[in-house]
Amino acid sequence: MASTTVEKQPKYMNADELSNFFIDVLEGNLSITLDEIISENDLERQKVLYGLHTLHEELNFEKERRLKLHEDIKAAFLNISSVVLLNKDWEIEEANGNFLNFTNRPLDSIEGFSLNDLLEIGDKTTENWNALKISIENNSSWQGILGFKKSKTKVGWLDVKAIVLASGKYHQEQIWLIGKDITDEIELEQELKETNQNLRDSLDQKEFLLRELHHRVKNNLQMIASVFVLQLQTEKDEKLADHLQTIQTKIFSISKLHDILVEQASLNNVDLLGYLKAIAENLQISTGFKGEIYLEGDYFEISTQSAPHFGIILNELITNSTKHAWTSNSTENEIRVGIYKEPDNLVFHYADNGKGFNKNEVTRGLGRKLLDMLILGQFKAVELQCGENEHSNCLCFKIDLANIN
Repeated sequence: MASTTVEKQPKYMNADELSNFFIDVLEGNLSITLDEIISENDLERQKVLYGLHTLHEELNFEKERRLKLHEDIKAAFLNISSVVLLNKDWEIEEANGNFLNFTNRPLDSIEGFSLNDLLEIGDKTTENWNALKISIENNSSWQGILGFKKSKTKVGWLDVKAIVLASGKYHQEQIWLIGKDITDEIELEQELKETNQNLRDSLDQKEFLLRELHHRVKNNLQMIASVFVLQLQTEKDEKLADHLQTIQTKIFSISKLHDILVEQASLNNVDLLGYLKAIAENLQISTGFKGEIYLEGDYFEISTQSAPHFGIILNELITNSTKHAWTSNSTENEIRVGIYKEPDNLVFHYADNGKGFNKNEVTRGLGRKLLDMLILGQFKAVELQCGENEHSNCLCFKIDLANIN
């Protein structure tokens, strides 16, 4: 440390002289060597000078420590990520190599520019830029994403942390932006959004076409069913008319599924109980059944592949009951259908309160063969005992859920 000769002070300094002496020490304009203090003959003056020397050295040490700390922090930040140093007017004073590489600009081309000149024009960047300025004005840190113009057509993105520091070099406020390049992540996210949107558009188009297909199939089946109805109105052969009606109700069972699929959101599954209720209501009208049909049970969604099979099963059972279960003067006729879901099985229960029959004495006609084909063959169901005696009008079976959907 360079030394200067201190002009000898009188033994007793007045207030003004002492004040000026302290100011010189505090501002760093006075340097006093220990040799000068030791050579001082005046003991009182020596004590004062020694105290001032100690204070001066401590102040210098603290300023050097702060400056070194600032420079160390600055050096550390300049070697990581992208760093920009701004003055309080948001003008660029310094930037590290990472930021210059990120923006594809040399320092002399952006030094003194407002940071806003480098930002891309966009709603998100504008919103975050305004939030950043408000935070800094309130002396608070801020973190968010900013877009920077890398060229006329290309934009880069930084995840920025903004802080306010006092510069030890310039004794003024500085704003530091420390950013991580997330351009690849942002571009990938944008590509995924575009891809997902294209997939949604494609799916919507396919769903529309599939609904249109269900609608047309329903219309075609209903047209065929209407032809059968017209034929029934003129057919005099009762046996043939009976066959035509049976076919017509089966066609309706299938067309009703397409009708439901057109109306509901899902095109893959259908509420089984709701579907069977619609079939039962149609059969009650088409067969002229004067009794009641009750359907109850658990909500169960079934695939569109399996639903028509249940529709045909119910169609066959109700048609058979309306033909054979009661005499012409029977009253309080009832049909009860239940769908019950178990952890691993679906239980189907059907019964009427008709006169009953002996299963062992009934010829296995086309209807029974059709039921066996669907229940035992298609669903691999296990038939359950549900009546109190062999003449009970009841059919009960359970199906492993794995064999349904």
